[in-house]
Amino acid sequence: MKAFNLVFFLALIYSGFCSKPTKDQLHQILNTKSRIWTPLRSYERSTEGKKHSCIYALKKSLSGDDYEFDQYFKPGTGPWQSHHLFGELSQTEDGATLTVKQNKSSPGIPYTLVYWNFEKNCGILTFGPESGKQCELHIKEDDLLASPTDVYCEREYEQYCPGARKYTTYSADCLPQATN
Repeated sequence: MKAFNLVFFLALIYSGFCSKPTKDQLHQILNTKSRIWTPLRSYERSTEGKKHSCIYALKKSLSGDDYEFDQYFKPGTGPWQSHHLFGELSQTEDGATLTVKQNKSSPGIPYTLVYWNFEKNCGILTFGPESGKQCELHIKEDDLLASPTDVYCEREYEQYCPGARKYTTYSADCLPQATN
């Protein structure tokens, strides 16, 4: 009996770690008034040679599979900038996907939600081909504040993106300056 319980328990743990997030879960994650920050990612972006920092997304609307949001960031020490973006939620064989577009008619970039922790409100999104896969760690603002020195889900970032670089885009001075 003890052996059966152990096998059952291990199966539950395995299925919890190996199940892919669903489109409904992605919808639930995005349906928030909270800012969703990107404190860690595997690549850098810059504007006129100034690295982007303090990156977050703020929902404008979410209706069915259609998502509209503004993405805010700071290039270097310059003023805040934002992009109004569009997203479309879908379920693919890879998991829950958000295809992000600059306008509704453009093809967009599919971001796959590979992991989300509903307790800590953080997770990992990936995009690009397997040979050049990029990774991003996302976390809702309240949970970012709960752990200012350690970023929740960093261990999962390492698990889902083994060997990926870690570019930190968030620092404690981001929040007091954040717009909206």
